[in-house]
Amino acid sequence: MKIINKNRFIKISVWALAVSFLTASLAIPLAGQKNKSKPTDAQVKGVQVKIVKPINGWSGDRLMELEAEINNPDIKFAYLVENGNERMVRVRNQRVSEKMVLSPGTNQVVVQVQKDGVMYSDHVVLYSEVPKKDIKIILSWDTDGTDVDLHVVNPAGVDCYYGNKESPEGGVLDVDITDGYGPEVFTQANAVKGEYHVKVHYFNDNGYPQSFARVQVILFEGTDFEKKYYFEKMLIRTGDTFDVGTFNIAELGREKS
Repeated sequence: MKIINKNRFIKISVWALAVSFLTASLAIPLAGQKNKSKPTDAQVKGVQVKIVKPINGWSGDRLMELEAEINNPDIKFAYLVENGNERMVRVRNQRVSEKMVLSPGTNQVVVQVQKDGVMYSDHVVLYSEVPKKDIKIILSWDTDGTDVDLHVVNPAGVDCYYGNKESPEGGVLDVDITDGYGPEVFTQANAVKGEYHVKVHYFNDNGYPQSFARVQVILFEGTDFEKKYYFEKMLIRTGDTFDVGTFNIAELGREKS
């Protein structure tokens, strides 16, 4: 005959009851269970944003494809926010499809849309184990079907752009977009000391009278030396190249040989 330890049985029962109560009251799913928390405002009002990929977790890839679904056919553009850096993106056939350059460590990604003055969103948190980049420059703009090119001229005078995607100093044009909104992304693993010039070339306006370009410069991301610059420029003439801004590595106190 099996003898049951009553004290142990009572302790297990109390623990199970406590877990059941907390799970129900806080809407915390146990392994294998779905989260049954109440619907979001977006779902209740008929606008739903869902990031299909990437999912929460870990990645060893530096270039990542983002896919999101939006259930309202009237929404034609959205905002993609990567670690607090926002840019406009296209919504085509109720989907957002974008390339991202992940940063080392934690990446917080949000997709937002606006309908009738209300903002709806979905987000994921992704940890990326990728090599660090001393310089990351992101160009985006606000018109569809247009082509705006990013140019980064380093202290040696080398221009990195779509026609010269890699500089001898290690600069790389990771992403080149030719059909609107961007992004175009430049990165460099090891910066050299000196002044950098950021320019944009209005290659094709697709019939728009103007396009508004925004450049985000992130230096030594995720370190004590991190610094961000934001440059903006209204583009009004196809074929023109515009000086957007400059930054100097020596100003940060981060000396490079």
